[in-house]
Amino acid sequence: MGHSAVASYMTEERIALFKKVAIYTAFVLGVIALLAIASEVFAAGSADKTFETTLTTLTDWIEGTLGKIIALAFVIIGSVMGAARQSLMAFAVGIAAALGLYNAPGLIDNVFSATLPIIGG
Repeated sequence: MGHSAVASYMTEERIALFKKVAIYTAFVLGVIALLAIASEVFAAGSADKTFETTLTTLTDWIEGTLGKIIALAFVIIGSVMGAARQSLMAFAVGIAAALGLYNAPGLIDNVFSATLPIIGG
């Protein structure tokens, strides 16, 4: 492959796509690292009540009026973006973000408080 073949292969669009993939990959790896650290913290310190009031406050906000306002904003922004792009995907992402935000506290509680049954007792 000559120099011109490499230059024609690495177009501006491919470079931009490569950058996007690299950013998304770094983000996903960061989230995985945070979840791994958080699971260790929650598993080791389940009796610690240091941040109990903070957790209660954030949960009340997300499940209360503030959470509903933010969820509605997600839906509105998704609708506007969907209309601007003439695609339903942005609307679907807005709906998914709203559902995820509203259901996140219960989901997180269930994940960290789940127990496995003893088999063959």
